[in-house]
Amino acid sequence: ISKDTENYFGIKPTVTAGGKHYAAFYASFPFKATEGMKQYYVSKVDYANRIAVTKELTGETVPAATPLIIECPSAETSGNKVDVVESALVAPADNLLTGVYFNYTETAYHTNQVVYNPQTMRVLGVCADGKLGFVKQEGLTAVAANTHYLQVNATCADELVVMGEKEYEAFVASG
Repeated sequence: ISKDTENYFGIKPTVTAGGKHYAAFYASFPFKATEGMKQYYVSKVDYANRIAVTKELTGETVPAATPLIIECPSAETSGNKVDVVESALVAPADNLLTGVYFNYTETAYHTNQVVYNPQTMRVLGVCADGKLGFVKQEGLTAVAANTHYLQVNATCADELVVMGEKEYEAFVASG
């Protein structure tokens, strides 16, 4: 598998907000992203202001088992290729996202899924104002495979707007 061949691994965006394409992504392997792709994770939740604060994951290689918000340069999977690599890097300790590997319900005897609880979970989506956020998803029964969710307290608002660290600091300073 290589991003330079027809046998590639690409990330499919599932959310479009502010003219940008995003994917909630979680994989067991480390990878190097394609040019123009950015990776973020949630490091803080400001419940009072309804904000999920993100940090950009910097560096060339993304550690295995790191739930991330991927900002994709393309709406097409073929434009969001990654190279699977070997790496011993570990996921950031302050990442509040919880990754989900499976959503399997093929037989009556075996299921492997994370049941969605709208009281204590938010998933990546678009807020009512059109901004990227973590939202309560109506009608969702289980979290999709190879994605993630944000664990929240039971009094959390239905929407948490995603804000980068610098934007959040400016927001707090403006008071």
